Amino acid sequence: MLTGLFQKRNAPFYRFGEVMYLGKIETRFLTEFITERFASTNKEITVELATKLIYLVKNHPYYTQQLAYILWNLTEQQATEELLRQAKETLLDQNTMFYQSEIENISNSQINFLKAVISGERKFNSQENLLKYNLNSTANVSRVKKALVKKEILNIFQNQLEFYDTVFELWLKERYYHCP
Repeated sequence: MLTGLFQKRNAPFYRFGEVMYLGKIETRFLTEFITERFASTNKEITVELATKLIYLVKNHPYYTQQLAYILWNLTEQQATEELLRQAKETLLDQNTMFYQSEIENISNSQINFLKAVISGERKFNSQENLLKYNLNSTANVSRVKKALVKKEILNIFQNQLEFYDTVFELWLKERYYHCP
């Protein structure tokens, strides 16, 4: 949406300034932030556990902060793997109603395509994947991908598909598709 404000000819800020794409915050900075915030309240989290938390939400700043906050609330003194698991489940629970509503507005072909993305497939048009994920045809794959990008469920970044909402991806994987 923001990109459109600056790149579409009829948009209010068309060519208003230089477009700068910001990457994700590096893991080391997020890890340092989390460990310091825990320590400032006399609670402990290891660098390894903080890193695991960050990877769960794929460095998404909002979800990193939200998951860290849930974990912090569950932690009396020392954050543990079990507490992180509980925090992740709480985060998924908090978003379940929203994600269920999102799923209701997605076609079966789109749901099948999302499963292929979550499974790490890259060759969506291969005969094997068309059959495996019931994607019908290469033309259908193109339509589905375009629709999911338009709905802002998927984003194409550096020629790779990624989810806008990393917790939606996690919810789909663990709760909807029940992938390990």
